[in-house]
Amino acid sequence: MVVRTRWNNNTAILSFLDMQNPDDFLIKDLLIAKSIIDCKIHDIEILEVYIRDDVLLKEQDYERYGFEFKIIHHLELSKF
Repeated sequence: MVVRTRWNNNTAILSFLDMQNPDDFLIKDLLIAKSIIDCKIHDIEILEVYIRDDVLLKEQDYERYGFEFKIIHHLELSKF
């Protein structure tokens, strides 16, 4: 569920979790808790989750665990 990034050994990426019943947080709570414990054991300081544009509303499901989302600026190369 958690993969250490190639560009920074202190950072890992959490797989995107989408539950069938979005109001039942028990399984998600356990999975995220275990992921955080694993990160602490392996000296990972930052855990990231990438939310694609088509599912931005899922941010609120992660914010309850302390994840913070910031706007990412990008340059569309197709315009050049």
